[in-house]
Amino acid sequence: MKNIQIVIIPGHNDNIRHITINIFLFIGIIMVLVLLLSFSTVFIIQNFRATKHISQISALKRENARLREYKSDFEKRYEQLNKNYMVMINYYKRLGNYIYSDRVKRNSATNKLTNIDSLNEKLLEIKQMYDMALKTSKDFEHVPSIPPVNGRILFRFGKQYDPFTNKITYFNGITITTSNGARVKAAASGKIVSIEILPREGVTLIIRHNKHFSTKYGHLMLTKVHVGDHVKKGDVIGKAGETGRTIGPSLYYEIDYNGHPVDPEIFIKNYLKKDFYSFFNA
Repeated sequence: MKNIQIVIIPGHNDNIRHITINIFLFIGIIMVLVLLLSFSTVFIIQNFRATKHISQISALKRENARLREYKSDFEKRYEQLNKNYMVMINYYKRLGNYIYSDRVKRNSATNKLTNIDSLNEKLLEIKQMYDMALKTSKDFEHVPSIPPVNGRILFRFGKQYDPFTNKITYFNGITITTSNGARVKAAASGKIVSIEILPREGVTLIIRHNKHFSTKYGHLMLTKVHVGDHVKKGDVIGKAGETGRTIGPSLYYEIDYNGHPVDPEIFIKNYLKKDFYSFFNA
């Protein structure tokens, strides 16, 4: 059997030792040492790897914890954002409803304002018409229009045959034959400016209506007014008679416009045509 001799040389002056070992035992010891070294190496490597894995696992755990926190924070933020989103949706819905309602209200208000403007225009037009009518009415009150007495025209305005002179004479008014004592009315509103007795017209009354018109009433039996009195259109101012030169109960009626006599028959026949009187009252 082969042996292996191992020489041990100490570091000091000790004796050198010789150890004889069986080769198989030596190989066994070497193999055991190799195995131990291998196992140790593997263990160290595994331990290193395990340590590394543990470190990685710890890092992963920390990352996982951080991600969990991030997830939790994200969920909270998402929930808050979702709430804000719903609030914004509701806000926009309300805003849309408000805008729609506001448009409807504005359209309604615009329509109402348009209707009000139209109504105001109509009212203004009516007021203008009323003012014009009122002015025309007031003016018309001072324009001789109504027949002063019921009867028939005997002598017309202008050149006529005068039975008292047997000549063609220019008449400044008309003579209306009527019943004795017939009521004589003011042809327009105005002021009594004169009551006198004239050779031709007899008892004569003059009314000043405005700066343009005046009327004269002759052949009166009597008067029911006095100088200075104000009368309205249609008021009874006297009674028809036979004073002055006349062939029977009658009324002499004369209209002066700006100091010039005009045909009373035109006014009597057209007293409803206000445009005509507006022309004369201009």
